[in-house]
Amino acid sequence: MALHPFPTLAALFMAALIPTALAAQGPLIDESFLTDRSYVVLVPPAEAASAWVCIGMDAQGNGALRQPDAAALQEALTQDWTATARCDAGMAQIRITGPGGTAAQDFAVGRHYVDGVARLLSFDVSAAIGQCQNWFESLPEACRNAPEAEGCSAALDQSFSFGPGAPLPGSAPLGISASCVNGDIAPRRITPQLELRCLHETICLAAF
Repeated sequence: MALHPFPTLAALFMAALIPTALAAQGPLIDESFLTDRSYVVLVPPAEAASAWVCIGMDAQGNGALRQPDAAALQEALTQDWTATARCDAGMAQIRITGPGGTAAQDFAVGRHYVDGVARLLSFDVSAAIGQCQNWFESLPEACRNAPEAEGCSAALDQSFSFGPGAPLPGSAPLGISASCVNGDIAPRRITPQLELRCLHETICLAAF
């Protein structure tokens, strides 16, 4: 049998499969980053908030809220959000800001992780009413005064969608931040989603 002076391709391939001693090196997975993994997150509801507002004309000819009352509208604009935060050095406080103002919760020393549901006002009630008032006042005067007039029926009901990239004018986004025992976590801001339906007062009873 002839001897090959150089290893064959097959021999090189087999040699590559034979384990060899590795030079001294660090672990395959470096877990050092886990000692500084602090964050805060506010997750919006899966579904957009949904509300309707009926507007009529006041004595000065301006749009005015007819239905629902402010308390019922506020409830429609309130949603369950999920708040999650982690401080490896220990958590001191979580703060949430939004249309409902600022709320804070303190935590006992030694708490490192928080995950729970917060019921929050997602949109400013006055901003929702204002959107529908502006819509009402943009209607042709004939339709505001005599909605039963010819050509007005299609103009008396308008839906609007708001969310990231198209926030509800006049309504502040929600924000969440946290304080760890060794420093603060930068705030995160979230724009919620809203499906808002504006109606002329004359068709509210028929619509609902």
